[in-house]
Amino acid sequence: MDQLQILNLDSTTDYRKIPRPPSGVYHHPLNEAAKRHAERWFKFLGDFQNDPPHQEIQHVWGRPIVVPRASGKACWFDFNELLGGATGAADYLELVQHYQAFIITGVPGMNYRSRDLARRFITFLDAIYESRAKLVLTTEVPLTQLFMAQNEIKEMITSAADADGPHSAATKQVKEGAGVDDAMRSLMDDLGMNMDTLKKSSMFSGDEEAFAFARALSRLTEMGSQEWVERGLGMGSSGQKDAEDWKKVRGSWRQDSY
Repeated sequence: MDQLQILNLDSTTDYRKIPRPPSGVYHHPLNEAAKRHAERWFKFLGDFQNDPPHQEIQHVWGRPIVVPRASGKACWFDFNELLGGATGAADYLELVQHYQAFIITGVPGMNYRSRDLARRFITFLDAIYESRAKLVLTTEVPLTQLFMAQNEIKEMITSAADADGPHSAATKQVKEGAGVDDAMRSLMDDLGMNMDTLKKSSMFSGDEEAFAFARALSRLTEMGSQEWVERGLGMGSSGQKDAEDWKKVRGSWRQDSY
């Protein structure tokens, strides 16, 4: 027993929030660089040589799902093409059976007026996450502003500061001149402290929706990590993708994102 090392597995740390090297899969705003970003990722994750981009049709309970662009195990939808209609969990679960990489372009910022759209998007994100698929996004706003307007985020930060006092991480960052995105990330780091603030947002109707929002942000962070993107791609010297070429294209894509 003297040589037995005891490990405490009851950790409160959410390791998905620990920063990892960026993979460059998310881009904002919606500009010409965003279009190039999506095209390059589609070419990289698809199989243009053996399966040139084309339209495909999948079926859910006899109902067709039109996939506008597909190549290999990658598919490309505009946000409205996939989520603007009456789609749901069954559709997304069917799609992840056929594709391992999803490029979604033109993702808008959502607010209380587009609550149903946000719910569908979160359901789609859950399907992608559970299937361990790759996700590439071009968005109108930063990820932290996808589900709430900037003024709502500022109000949340102010409310949290009033509740937690002047020593909260979000309060310190605001005083030090940090952007809303950085302050929002700090605000979300402690969900137990901030769920009451989340529930006051006009975007959410209760605990379940507020938790779904927080979970979506956490999962987006994890799916944007280098570890997630490179998993299963054979990035080593003997893999299907050459490691040096990967570094070069990823570096150039990251420059386009700035």
